[in-house]
Amino acid sequence: MTKRKAKRAAPAKAAKKRKAPRRTPAASVAPRFVHLGDRLLALERLRAGLATLTQTAESLGVSTAELRKWQFEHSRERFVNLADLRPGQGPLLQRLRARARRLAGLIAASERELRALQQELHGSVTTPSRPVARPRHNSK
Repeated sequence: MTKRKAKRAAPAKAAKKRKAPRRTPAASVAPRFVHLGDRLLALERLRAGLATLTQTAESLGVSTAELRKWQFEHSRERFVNLADLRPGQGPLLQRLRARARRLAGLIAASERELRALQQELHGSVTTPSRPVARPRHNSK
């Protein structure tokens, strides 16, 4: 009889030993795999200022810590445009041209707004067709 009890007790002890430690939900989830091209595109959007770190992380389904890790890993990698390879068309020159175009557009918009405001002001300050009579001072 003692042998049977020992056999029954042995699996219970083994089951206790086999139990894996509890994992938190965050630790049990493996980081989402994102292809290298998608990583680089996301990092370029961040560098260009088109998206924030949290927006980019949410769109890719990863944590911001993972995104920062990618930034460190791919810090030396850049996209090369054909325009960058043309002689005399370096990235600095292109950025300056784009900036000049944006500034010209802003200047044109501000001039249109000034003209509209000037016409509005001129319309509200027009003098009547006959002169305004000045009040007479009665002197006694």
